[in-house]
Amino acid sequence: MRGRAVESHSQGDLTGSAFVIGAAVLWGSLGIAARAATDAGISLHVASWWRAALATIGFSVLCVTIDRRLLRVRRRDLPLLAAYGFFSIALFYVAYFTAIERSSLATAAILLYTGPGWVLVLSAIFLGESWTRRKGVALALAFAGCALVARAYDFDALRSDRLGIAAGLAAGLFYGAYSIFAKRALRTYAALTVVTYGVFFGAIFLVPLGLAAGTPAAAYLLPASWQAWGPILYLALVATVGASGMYVSALTRIEAGRASILATIEPVVAAAFGLAFFREQLDAWQIVGGLLVLGAGWTITSWPRRAPANDP
Repeated sequence: MRGRAVESHSQGDLTGSAFVIGAAVLWGSLGIAARAATDAGISLHVASWWRAALATIGFSVLCVTIDRRLLRVRRRDLPLLAAYGFFSIALFYVAYFTAIERSSLATAAILLYTGPGWVLVLSAIFLGESWTRRKGVALALAFAGCALVARAYDFDALRSDRLGIAAGLAAGLFYGAYSIFAKRALRTYAALTVVTYGVFFGAIFLVPLGLAAGTPAAAYLLPASWQAWGPILYLALVATVGASGMYVSALTRIEAGRASILATIEPVVAAAFGLAFFREQLDAWQIVGGLLVLGAGWTITSWPRRAPANDP
């Protein structure tokens, strides 16, 4: 019996790890689909809106399939979920797609992984969490790596790619902000409920953001060309709903820390796709910077912590 239990546990670990890797590969492919959509005549604001709108439908179907009660939320929690949708969906989608459009896929993905560093700063400011040596080391690694990825040592390159770098850092900030909202929302609701309402409110906020940027209102009714439907459906249903579903399923099989470490292959995948499809390359110092950013994530999730005495 013990042997069977060990074998079953091992199989669950392998399945969970495979799900995380699969999700990371899908997230790493976001840049290809985003560029395909823009090449088909879709602005990044409209592509972001379609991604959020169709993902809302996909996540809602999952909720109804699993348990209809997942769609129930209290009215007093709607402002929190709306704030999550504004910062961690609407602003994040626009910032990340801008980074992909203005820089390489690898650079955008690596800058996105400054998210854990931003979480340390935001949690200290808004949640009153204590500052530790582990957090300081992780933050130093994250932003030293960013400086190298952004080629701070090459002033001409830095000057020419300022918008892409700023957008990538902003994407990391808004991605990290998810933890601030989730800290409270996940005490009451399942992760699927939170992300469903997040993309729903994100889709709502993306419209005025796009209109303010000069996107015509008619652009939100239908994509500019039928060629755009393929990348849009991929962005929403495969790289968002499918990837998130795989990652959530993985968390039922392996611990969150291990999952988050495995997910850091996303920038590597994005770099591989950038090289294969767009002949994008990173220089040696940018690769070192990417490793430092990933090292920051590993430091946060794997450094041993002393549990409090009353921790169950």
